[in-house]
Amino acid sequence: MDSDSTLWLNINGIKSHHVLYSARVGQVAVFTRIGGVMVPLIYPVDAVTTLIKQLKDKPA
Repeated sequence: MDSDSTLWLNINGIKSHHVLYSARVGQVAVFTRIGGVMVPLIYPVDAVTTLIKQLKDKPA
């Protein structure tokens, strides 16, 4: 693990032992499932903030 990441996979060599750190300034990480496989995604906060604002302002 290092202090510049937001997502660490297979910590200490343990398969499927992942850490998702959501308090990282500037980045946010999520897991999603694509075709039955868990996939980590990391986004810059600015892009996510813009998306959240768009969804919030979208009429129901």
